[in-house]
Amino acid sequence: MLKHRDDVLYEGDIIYLSIYEQGLVHSDGFVDERVGCLNNVSSSDFDGCLFRIVPKLVYEAQELVKRAKGAIAQVSEKYAMLQQQLHLEDVMNAERLRRLDVNVQMVMYGQPIQLQHVRSGKFLALKSKTVADMDKTSMKLHLEERGSSKCAFTFLPRFKTKTIGNLIAFHDSVTLARSKYTTQYVHLSSKVYTFDRSHRKEINLSTKDTIFSIHLHAPYVAESTALWQATKLYRLYHIEAEAYVAMSSNINTVKPAYLRPIVPDTDPNAEENLTLKGLFMLERQNYKSGGVILDENERIRFRHLITGRYLSFNETQQLIGIDQIQSSSEATFRLGYHSSQWRRLHHANQVKNKELPRGKHKISYDLVGVTSNTEQDGFRLVEASTTEATEAKFLAITLEHLKGYHSFESNNGICKIS
Repeated sequence: MLKHRDDVLYEGDIIYLSIYEQGLVHSDGFVDERVGCLNNVSSSDFDGCLFRIVPKLVYEAQELVKRAKGAIAQVSEKYAMLQQQLHLEDVMNAERLRRLDVNVQMVMYGQPIQLQHVRSGKFLALKSKTVADMDKTSMKLHLEERGSSKCAFTFLPRFKTKTIGNLIAFHDSVTLARSKYTTQYVHLSSKVYTFDRSHRKEINLSTKDTIFSIHLHAPYVAESTALWQATKLYRLYHIEAEAYVAMSSNINTVKPAYLRPIVPDTDPNAEENLTLKGLFMLERQNYKSGGVILDENERIRFRHLITGRYLSFNETQQLIGIDQIQSSSEATFRLGYHSSQWRRLHHANQVKNKELPRGKHKISYDLVGVTSNTEQDGFRLVEASTTEATEAKFLAITLEHLKGYHSFESNNGICKIS
């Protein structure tokens, strides 16, 4: 395999698309499948801006099944055979997505590709025979779960310094068009979506183009890679206390984080030990940069999935969640052994001497920051499975929409979504 170049786009890379002085292409992917331009992107919104570049998948059987509906009886032998072909096609597409590291290819201008929304796993697609919600002269773009022939797009160079067949470099100025009809462009409308909690401008499909800039978030990493990765969801497991770090989901109060013990005599990964309150997203100081974290000295942050708060220490050295980051070094941690200049995350009342009767010691599940070299606590980062991560993000997004709906109702129908 040829050496991976850092300056050009590859299949499997995770990117975000920016529009000059406007914002980033975004979709929440679950409750709202519309695609829009999000300005003033926060860290909690940013994963909705991430797309994975994948090769054009095969949808021939899907098209045959669509044509067959109504043309032949759905109980016929021919229709059953088409359904079997569709199942095999889905399996092959899923396997191709899992094996992007095999014969990975650099992406060229004019090459058909698909954009898979990282948060939801859905694909950017044209909604067939549907006009856009706001700009009625354009067609509607949305995210769809299975993918279809309407998901194939291609990057085109905006300026004559690049041509079809050239490699795509990061920060290039590009347009994004349908691969089948390259005069139909992904386009930013001047109109803002109605009833949108983020006040996004609509992104649709139009004969007018929009200039995008491609930014790398993270190069492709195989799912089987057992390495720490930014923007992945983890739980912090205290090995000696046999407990997970957790935090209240109430956004109206600030309570200290705590250790939630696992059920006695069970596996830490057992379902009864895993709660949403213990899920944290691992982030770099620059949350727009993802990928594998190889240096244990690198400063990282833990963002609580449900509340969006970052783990930090208060003035009494308690571990709490904070809403705002005031400085680049605030709420940062390191994953390895460090000198007394850094505070360590410590379970103060955990029994250290296993020979002493446990009943003679007061056991609490508070967490504090200490600088003493004698206090060493072992933590394990336990990654959430792909299925659990998707379900957790779905629930978190749903809660955000319900809060917005409640705000709308409480103002007698006057939309004040925040």
